[in-house]
Amino acid sequence: MLKIKNTWLFFILISSFSFAQNTVFHFEKPVELTSGDRNFIQPVWSPDNQKIAFSGANYQGIWLMDPDGQNLAQISNDPSAGYKFSWSNNSDEILVRAVEYKKRRRKYLIKLHTLSTSESKIIAEFKRGPLGIPKWSSDNTKTFVSNRWKMKLLEVSEKASENTGMQVTKEFYNNRKEFLIFDSKFNVVSKEKPVTGSYLNAVSSPDGSKIAFELLGGNMFVCNIDGSNVTDLGPGERPSWAPDSKWLAYVFPEDDGHKIFSSDVYIIKTDGTGKQNITNTENRIEMNPNWSPDGKTIVCDDRRTGQILKISNNRLETERKP
Repeated sequence: MLKIKNTWLFFILISSFSFAQNTVFHFEKPVELTSGDRNFIQPVWSPDNQKIAFSGANYQGIWLMDPDGQNLAQISNDPSAGYKFSWSNNSDEILVRAVEYKKRRRKYLIKLHTLSTSESKIIAEFKRGPLGIPKWSSDNTKTFVSNRWKMKLLEVSEKASENTGMQVTKEFYNNRKEFLIFDSKFNVVSKEKPVTGSYLNAVSSPDGSKIAFELLGGNMFVCNIDGSNVTDLGPGERPSWAPDSKWLAYVFPEDDGHKIFSSDVYIIKTDGTGKQNITNTENRIEMNPNWSPDGKTIVCDDRRTGQILKISNNRLETERKP
């Protein structure tokens, strides 16, 4: 009899582990943070979770507001400054690539906006393009930027950020044709081409171990920082990492060849499982999702109304499926 009971207990234990345990998010309906009086796009959380920065129509200028939509303030009106701007780790500086026009001539500017002092300064000027997107080094003392496919390493600050998060041993820069991998001394140690194509919207995971990216005209992928272990996540655009480096938020827009007529925000695990549509709206065109550092909220913009939206996760559960 004891043998039968033990066998039955063993069966129960094995059965419980045979269920796949998946994290199930319960996101609420999108909430409007801006009124729609003017068009805003591309919201990005500050690393300390205290502010949301975003741009105006056509990526002109940068605005800030609190997570509840209060205290809206503009810090820049430069053309193109809002396209893929980036926060410093200490949440006090924003790095941008702006454009200046004089006598029909275009000049690219790498600028730094310091919030605590309300100061802006030009880090570098380039009279000729194409100029890539500036990217912070992990210690926030330098920025990487490509100019006509040549890499530039620019000094941004003499003082390293006090909030560097996890220790990153490798840096990467996307010049669209390959990933350039740097060591801690900013030397290029490898050039990775995980899949064939032109790379868009590449972002490194918070723990520095992976890169999420999409291919021009293709799918969305995840790979290790060295280009290995490539996972095809299927159709998707604009990936944004969850703080645990295990999940991604992204969008799946549909268009008629001329304009986007539908888009929802999805989340997915880096192994391609757990895909969920967290907005599923008919009257909105959600784009540019960005996951908050505390993992509780995703912000995005509505292409149809020009509003910034907040999607809150009210609880987490573990769901068992046979």
